[in-house]
Amino acid sequence: MNGLRARFVVGGAALALSLLAAPGCRSVREAPKAAAPAVARQEDAQKAILEREAARIQAMVQVDAKALGEILRDDLIYIHSSGQVDNKERVIDEIVSGLLKYSAVESSEVGVRIYGDTAVVTGRSVLKASSKGKPMEVPVRFTEAWVRSKGVWRLATWQSTRIP
Repeated sequence: MNGLRARFVVGGAALALSLLAAPGCRSVREAPKAAAPAVARQEDAQKAILEREAARIQAMVQVDAKALGEILRDDLIYIHSSGQVDNKERVIDEIVSGLLKYSAVESSEVGVRIYGDTAVVTGRSVLKASSKGKPMEVPVRFTEAWVRSKGVWRLATWQSTRIP
């Protein structure tokens, strides 16, 4: 997240510099104060999304349909690394039925970008699961879209691409 913070701070600094020329701006020392709450809000949103992502993975491994139901948006589009496209109901049904059983999801290189009430998360994961009883370990790159509604972040889209 440091890279994200650096980009945001650079953007915030550019905004602060443009505000210095605005009427009513008295000193250079005032400009960073305006950026600090925005940076904190950005970091809070990133943290909240990463916590929701960890809860989603835990719910998948522990077969917790209730938790998944709360984390996934009703209009979810879930694109598996195989190219199969599912909706919220189908994703939960596959997990609850045991058709798709996750034992672990190990993620790395995770980045979160916030755009108001929408966030894009990218990274790598190794999906450890069994499909129809056949064990598999699938390395993927993924992209997720999260949407905040009524103060709660929910997963709107998951798309993964198998890493050869």
